[in-house]
Amino acid sequence: MDSGRPWHIRLVTSSSTLVFSTFENIDLPLRFSSEEQDGVVTFHQPGSQTGQPFYRILNKIGQAVYVGGNETLLKLSIDRIDGQYTVVANITTELLTEEPPLIVTCEHRSSDPERDCWNFIRVAEETRSGRLYVCGTNSQSRLCYLCSQDLVDCPRVPGFAPVLVPLLPDVNPSVAVFDHEAGDVLYGGDAATETFQRYSLDDYGTATFELDSVTVGLRFINTPVFVGKPFSYTDGSGNKYVFTFYRERAEEYSNLGEKLYSRIARVCQSDTGGPVNTQKFVTFIKARLNCSIPDELFPYEFDEIQDVLWTDTNGDPEAYAVFTSPSKGPKASALCRYRMRDIMQLFDEGEYKLQLNGNVNRMWLPQAVTDPRPGTCHEVHTTDYPPLLDKLVPNYNPLEPAPGDQPPPPDNLKQSDAPTLYVNGVHFTSLAVDFDHGCLYYFGTTDGTVIRAFRYDCDNATEPFTTVEITELGTDGTTVTGLELITGGSRKFLVVTTEESVISWLLSPISPDISVTPQKISSARYEDECKIKGPDCSWNGSNCSCAPADPNCVIEQQRLLVQPTTSRIVSCANKDVFVYCEVNLGPACSDQYVTLSWAKDDSASFCARNKHLARETRLSNGLLELRVTTHNISSGNYTCTAHVGGVRAEAAQVEIVVENCLTEQSLQSRCVFHDELEAAHQHLEQTSGGGIQSSVASGMQSGTEQPAEEIIVN
Repeated sequence: MDSGRPWHIRLVTSSSTLVFSTFENIDLPLRFSSEEQDGVVTFHQPGSQTGQPFYRILNKIGQAVYVGGNETLLKLSIDRIDGQYTVVANITTELLTEEPPLIVTCEHRSSDPERDCWNFIRVAEETRSGRLYVCGTNSQSRLCYLCSQDLVDCPRVPGFAPVLVPLLPDVNPSVAVFDHEAGDVLYGGDAATETFQRYSLDDYGTATFELDSVTVGLRFINTPVFVGKPFSYTDGSGNKYVFTFYRERAEEYSNLGEKLYSRIARVCQSDTGGPVNTQKFVTFIKARLNCSIPDELFPYEFDEIQDVLWTDTNGDPEAYAVFTSPSKGPKASALCRYRMRDIMQLFDEGEYKLQLNGNVNRMWLPQAVTDPRPGTCHEVHTTDYPPLLDKLVPNYNPLEPAPGDQPPPPDNLKQSDAPTLYVNGVHFTSLAVDFDHGCLYYFGTTDGTVIRAFRYDCDNATEPFTTVEITELGTDGTTVTGLELITGGSRKFLVVTTEESVISWLLSPISPDISVTPQKISSARYEDECKIKGPDCSWNGSNCSCAPADPNCVIEQQRLLVQPTTSRIVSCANKDVFVYCEVNLGPACSDQYVTLSWAKDDSASFCARNKHLARETRLSNGLLELRVTTHNISSGNYTCTAHVGGVRAEAAQVEIVVENCLTEQSLQSRCVFHDELEAAHQHLEQTSGGGIQSSVASGMQSGTEQPAEEIIVN
């Protein structure tokens, strides 16, 4: 097969010109030539075909990111060149497509041979020997290699490659190698066989199949899309587990229609197979993930997980995952956070359900807990047909303090919180996090942009995020396939991949004390490019300046006001009451970013959970509007809090009292509201064929100011 087509590696670096010296030390094969134009290095191979690179971020090992492409594996790391830290790339282009002598070749099997019939590198895992276990699609016949970490030497592994290596370029791999007592073990999800699998790896990289999940009827894992990487965890009793995330068609919902659910599954590393089939896991058990806006009237669920990553701070692992609404319908995305303690409690103590007698035609019904409990390690299980946990894994968001230090009892598993962040009008594809100085998230999108969301306190859900959508990334509007952060010296870079580009973006400098000296960064060429560098960066028309808060900005200079200037508002039900929170800054603080937030005193999560009853609108840097639709559950005290530079400044309070009165005006408002909902419902029925449910809220404002610090709204 001829293998000629362009390769694109795009670097946005610390200067306006490309740091081409990054590639000068790479010994490129003679069949390659290269040219550089407008910051894009293009490698050319002789020939006429034009298969796309289909880049994917495969792994991060230490501070090196491995990116797989068409017959190519890149290692991106940071090195010191000419006194500055910058991104350098090690590249191997010797992972060539080797069409096996089959009767039916890839070109005959594939509907798009030019796209599919290449060797797309999709696995790069570190083994205990320090070498990389690398695998590619190889024209839908799979090949694996054992590479040095600098990619200089990549001999081919003898024998067959594991079937969990994807066959197509647009299938994301979900694999990980763990060092078990007996040697390296490879875990991963395979979308083709719809199973989760385990292989042993010897010192030569040869993979031997050991176990996979059961397939019963329509399969226990149904048309899955695996995301992220499997994660290893050891509990307090020494039991070792492997977790995996995926989305699939929900069989327990099949009697009501077709629906996708997002899952987390767990299996014991000590699993040795089942009594019926010795090559099937007996400890594989799964649960649905909860990522929803818990509106008390109209909850909205984000069902399609797109990416996940684990963090482990002080031995307390947490998973951060991004979800989207269905692809066919209005775009929306959310970030949800899961604590290992909540996951383990559900798997170890939660109830579960089964199809009676294993009959795949029966409904999933709650079952009594058996002994031994399903999914436990070092037990003799008499069936390899796994159950499904009945309750959902709760999303964690510290909206309200926990009632005491004691964990909840087993029959009162933690309830799910609102998402950490959610947005409308966009679909997330990937996630990177940075917790060095506050809470910083980067989201790749299907529109080819990156959304940056920041707040100072990760555990303060009342502090709103500052969000910026970065459009000047050079992705040409193509979907972002991966994000990763790498750090070296005083510099941090965001690596962004699309199907055709690999982009490295310089972020703000890192300092042990971010308030020591202002940092001026002249590399930003656009205002959008400046915004991504940090929360304290501003664009002056030609340069990007990143400076800490002015030390002369004294908190006492601020004054927080709530308008109307009253402490109590009385309203009839079904009315909209508008209150405003404003902070006045002193001269030294006039250019500082202000965070304002409203919260209901008796329930800090009320505003986040009930957008139809309480909605914030930021009108300016120092002015925040709160619209409260009066209802018996929305009455109470509301407090506005101001933060400047992450420091709490002041708080002010107003009470809203709801009376069950009925006036001609409020009755007319209810009728208008009903007509609007009815019209919206009919419109959705016509445009979506009845497949979308929505609620429409309409604001109606009226009020008369009363003396004695009280407002009556009739």
